[in-house]
Amino acid sequence: MLLAPFYSTKEKQIFVSAEQASNFAKRQCFDFNPIHDPENKRFCVPGDLLFSLALHTYGVSESMSFTFTNMVGADVGLTFPDTDDETIIVTNDQGKSVLEITRKGQVNKDPEFIESLINNYGQFSGQNFPSVLMPLMKEPGGDV
Repeated sequence: MLLAPFYSTKEKQIFVSAEQASNFAKRQCFDFNPIHDPENKRFCVPGDLLFSLALHTYGVSESMSFTFTNMVGADVGLTFPDTDDETIIVTNDQGKSVLEITRKGQVNKDPEFIESLINNYGQFSGQNFPSVLMPLMKEPGGDV
């Protein structure tokens, strides 16, 4: 399974270590944003990994929107609720929302399709940092 090396589970929660998150960012998405370096004091789990975990957990619906509501640090317990609702709120171990998903339509849960989507999206998304964000950060006032 593609995502297995990048998270662990305990008591119905998902945990991502700084090393796992960084490896996902660099190996899966070719994303070298320093905020995903384990030693960075502002470290956060990549949104691409949270997105991928959501697809792995819930499948791919005909229509989906994702809103990242809070950053996730290393080793924070995440709860992906067991639900068929159209609105899903993923929370951290303090009950705060970190990701809100709205979905509609039929759901595709084919593991090969989901892994292909995760692979292709991750590689595309990871390129946003060097080709889009880095130039913006170099502009005056471009503090990301």
